[in-house]
Amino acid sequence: MKRPNTSATPRYQPNENDAQIRSQSTKGSPVMKSHHILTTTLLGLSSAASTPNRMPGVYRMSSLSTYINGTLDNPEIWGPNPIGTLVFTQDYVIVQNSDPRLPLFPPGHFFTQVGTPEQNAAIVAGTVAHSGTYKVSEDGVFANITFIGSTIPNYVGTTVGNDVFTFVLREDGSGMRELLRLTPGFNISVEWEKVECI
Repeated sequence: MKRPNTSATPRYQPNENDAQIRSQSTKGSPVMKSHHILTTTLLGLSSAASTPNRMPGVYRMSSLSTYINGTLDNPEIWGPNPIGTLVFTQDYVIVQNSDPRLPLFPPGHFFTQVGTPEQNAAIVAGTVAHSGTYKVSEDGVFANITFIGSTIPNYVGTTVGNDVFTFVLREDGSGMRELLRLTPGFNISVEWEKVECI
């Protein structure tokens, strides 16, 4: 059998116009458009996911003061050494504060100790605890909390924003100030020292 003469068939030689032709032929194709949309979407999601959260850490209360109409009222409402712990994880917050001068219950079994009406009222007034989920703003600072538990029953199930609870972080990362605007003209200022990072 006679073999075909391939020497007469011209071989393709790449030229400088190939890249331009390929670019023009694929620029408006559905595949390239889909690839562009997917890439842009993933970059957007990555940017959103990388929003910094500057809140996480374990904090210890160092002071608690009350203000009335912007004027300092009591710099030591819970004494010179108030007890308070604040924990921020990436999306959950727990806080427990108490006055170290709370009255002691009469001696008895740990789970059956009962105080007088006056003692019970003082303990309720001198103890505050909350827990819930929280969100941050674009700059990574506390934006709002949704209460899951609280010693103030009215808070449970509600979401409160930074118009009520405001956290001002220190530049050096050593802690922050919490401002509570609870009622018109009455504010509480709490200083928190960071004791551990999370």
